[in-house]
Amino acid sequence: MPHSYSLPQAASTQRYFPALTGLRAVAAGMVFFFHVAELTPPSYLQGFVKQWFIGVTIFFVLSGFLIAHRYMDWVTLTPGWWRVYLRNRFARIYPIFFLLTAGVFVQYALRLPYVSSAWVDTYTWKDRLFVVLANLTLTRAFFGQLILGELPTAWTLTVEETFYLSAPLLLLLVRRRAIFLVIWPVVALVVGLVLVGMHVQIYRFMESTRFMIGFTYFGRATDFIMGVALAVWLRRQPAGRSVRRCTLIGSLAIIGIMACSQYLIGGMNSHPTQAIWYVPAGLLQLLALPFFIAVLLAGLTGEQSLLRRVLETKTAHWLGKASYVFYLIHGGPYKNAFTTYVTDNTWVRLAVGIAVSLALYKWVEHPLNQFFRAKQAKPTLIAVPA
Repeated sequence: MPHSYSLPQAASTQRYFPALTGLRAVAAGMVFFFHVAELTPPSYLQGFVKQWFIGVTIFFVLSGFLIAHRYMDWVTLTPGWWRVYLRNRFARIYPIFFLLTAGVFVQYALRLPYVSSAWVDTYTWKDRLFVVLANLTLTRAFFGQLILGELPTAWTLTVEETFYLSAPLLLLLVRRRAIFLVIWPVVALVVGLVLVGMHVQIYRFMESTRFMIGFTYFGRATDFIMGVALAVWLRRQPAGRSVRRCTLIGSLAIIGIMACSQYLIGGMNSHPTQAIWYVPAGLLQLLALPFFIAVLLAGLTGEQSLLRRVLETKTAHWLGKASYVFYLIHGGPYKNAFTTYVTDNTWVRLAVGIAVSLALYKWVEHPLNQFFRAKQAKPTLIAVPA
């Protein structure tokens, strides 16, 4: 006999991991200081901090883990399920992104002195219309010419949304056979190579293999897959079983990968002929790094540690909640406006950015999230076999 369950209620009862919310704040902070390091004089410390772009990889692995953890047992691909799933994803990502992006276009319209010169000086009305649509549809990062415009860090939302749209099918396949954890990123890479090979010249769409691997879901699918694999592994562990030393192993491995990447890539400043070292550095970042981030997540969700206790504090909780807004506003026109009219001091920018992000989270992002989720006042009942 079939029975029914409420997807939203069932999914909402899944275990919450407060340390992972705190980890989001760490990842956002790493991206902030990575952008700071890009503008500072070369030094060993500067070179190491320039490896902190891996905060983006942490976000991707986290997304893979949390989506799989929340939805693995509930995915059905019925219209009612899709409606709830897409509404939840929309409520989480889109409202505050839309408002912040609209704010950028207002700055463009006012022709403020720090805005994109391309928008003001060279874009035709057709260009401007295309840029607006590419932003609002979260497809901007498929185009090399547009990827770092408007909210520069929002290129990752194109990667996230591609994962969100494909995740239900991935979860269904993985629920049947774990081998799809290996097949999926291979297929994604092949699809990406096909798109690159089409040589579409519109705003440098999928302009190169390097671009595809570094900036699109087709090349970054392994990041999400490692998070999904962790969720699958945790589901298969006996009740009450705990992990050991994963926090330590994961943390040390991540630091080691950053140090190795710095050494391999940094050495080419004086030895251009050693460009071959980009390959092992790339493999470390695309394969080893997401694996050890997943190991770290296993530790933060399954064992007690000093790092976990720090990430579970109330301060880390609120910083993690506000990290999405902070991630979006710490660069681009908002940063340019602040440095033009206030100060370019890094620590002042950081403090004000955190304060503004907390305020926007509390009074804008979270209320909008709740508003759109409340649209599903009556949960959708979905029949599944007993």
